[in-house]
Amino acid sequence: MHADAHAVALDHGADPLVQQAPSGGHDATQQDVVVRVEKDGKQVVILRRYDGARGAVVECDVYPIDTMRIEPLRLGPYLFPASEPASRFVDEVLLALEYLGCTFR
Repeated sequence: MHADAHAVALDHGADPLVQQAPSGGHDATQQDVVVRVEKDGKQVVILRRYDGARGAVVECDVYPIDTMRIEPLRLGPYLFPASEPASRFVDEVLLALEYLGCTFR
């Protein structure tokens, strides 16, 4: 993975590999990737990728830096047919965040 990252807005509607997964949480023991992203010392994103019963799942919590909002915006979950496309998606998000000046923990 990359050493740095930043904020990004992605359009998932155009990608045939990305499907909106049903809401309802997941088993935290199945998580295989959790990345915390910061900008100027503030947490801005928590990105999770894990294998679910119907494929790989990506979830993202976004903490807007321009508001006083405490609760994150929850994006996803997005369902992928396998781990590889989900991992590529996470890598692309992290690359975009890196370009925007964010750092990873």
